Amino acid sequence: MRALSLAITLALGPAAGAPADPGPSEPATAADPEASGPEGDAAPEGDAAPEAETAPEAETAPEAETEAETESDDEADAATPLLDEAALIAAGERPALEGVLPCGLRVIAVRDDSLPVASVVLAVESGTRDDPKELPGLVHALAYHMLAGNRELRPGQALADVQDFGGVASMAVGAGQVRFESLAPYAQLDRLLDLEAERLRAPSTSRRMWTKMLGYARRDARPRLPVVREAWAAAWRDPGLAHDGREVPKALSELVEGALGAKIAQHFDYARATLVVVAPEAPADLYAKVEQRFADLPARPRAKFTSTAAPSPSSASLAVQRQKGDTFVWPVAPTSAAKIYAEALCGTLNRMGAQPGEAKNTRVRCNFYEEVRRPLLLIRGGGSDPRASIQTRLELVAAGGADAEFAKQAERARAKRLELEARPLDLAILLAQGIARGPGVGAPRYLAVSSMTGRASLGDSGKTAPAEAGNLASTAQALQLVAPANDPSAKPGNARPTNPTPRAVPRVVPAPKLGEAAKSEPAPAPTPSAEEAEQR
Repeated sequence: MRALSLAITLALGPAAGAPADPGPSEPATAADPEASGPEGDAAPEGDAAPEAETAPEAETAPEAETEAETESDDEADAATPLLDEAALIAAGERPALEGVLPCGLRVIAVRDDSLPVASVVLAVESGTRDDPKELPGLVHALAYHMLAGNRELRPGQALADVQDFGGVASMAVGAGQVRFESLAPYAQLDRLLDLEAERLRAPSTSRRMWTKMLGYARRDARPRLPVVREAWAAAWRDPGLAHDGREVPKALSELVEGALGAKIAQHFDYARATLVVVAPEAPADLYAKVEQRFADLPARPRAKFTSTAAPSPSSASLAVQRQKGDTFVWPVAPTSAAKIYAEALCGTLNRMGAQPGEAKNTRVRCNFYEEVRRPLLLIRGGGSDPRASIQTRLELVAAGGADAEFAKQAERARAKRLELEARPLDLAILLAQGIARGPGVGAPRYLAVSSMTGRASLGDSGKTAPAEAGNLASTAQALQLVAPANDPSAKPGNARPTNPTPRAVPRVVPAPKLGEAAKSEPAPAPTPSAEEAEQR
């Protein structure tokens, strides 16, 4: 038993008891719906995917589509030629088997012999950006509801079963994806697959359970964003990003059972999900086990989503209250290749000093926000012309003038991915976060894990940006955040009062020492009357 506990701890990574997060995008939320306490108690432990304070929608941001005519194919097949398992192994690559079942479920199976554990992740392509305007926080609350169980599982059984045989289970909710993650001893793999094959079937519409799950959702933490939501929505041209996805309004508690069932069917369906299995077993055998459990579901096409290419911002600039300095925001395509390139680019910019013609202290500061489906790159310029200082550095990187530093940052990014790939649960999460590029219903195919996680996309030098990251080469493709004209806290050129009113500083009377009487302030001398003043 001790050896088994150690194996699970190693598979979980540095933070035992909670899966290590591949990035700052979505801290996983763990919950036990059967925890004792009155309805509405907080879910025990857990963070949720990054959210921030609510901000009004950008006026210029048009409505975003939720469905599209064609499924995204951003990570081109040309980068990952069709190979069989033996050819990939001979080339030193780790094979992954990917395919789509007749029911529309995308399946990825990978062999991992490092530890006697199995990791199973069910990722549904729905998120807080899909909340209806009249029901903000709906998807977040529904995720808790689906975590608790369904008509075939008593409330909390899914979590209890995993924990009873020595595993851990958690949930992560983001702007565009909800994940149910589990890790258990390999001997319990069949039970893990049974749970995920039942999770989205016959969902419960019990009002009592819904009310209890709303209590957990209400207590969930609200992660912070690096920018206000208004800027996030404007950069992605997606109004669904402008609201607080952790909100639990009264309208949610008033949903009747029929409406609740319709909302679950709309947002949580196997045809818009990906199931990833990582275990010490041949990928073909793992795939067959999954296929067997979903064979009874009716055939249907896989759901089709909008293109994941990063759009041009809805406007050239956006006024943000209390904005200090000029900040430029780029939407980053949510492909593995684009995200790992943005990570290396950001590290390079942060280490570049002043350029010819700039003041010695001119610097730029870069931050990459790695949200799964709506990532951002933020660069804050320095000097007298922030836009020029940023553009100079972007052109220098593109021209190869910073190859040495970029190669160093690219190697760090690759090493980070390699470390995550070595842990079964983190590998399953990385694969679930990748963009679906698999074939339609039919025979599955083998792909290299390194290409699916983005580790192989930078090549040797790593300086060439992938096609979907081409918008990161110019400030013209970015949204500029500026302070309103009437904001006195704006920098540079703060408008400060010419004669500020001095603040009254109260006089502090020292506390008396032990055994001494408190010293009181002497009373001010009384103002003499006019008659007394004349006599004096």
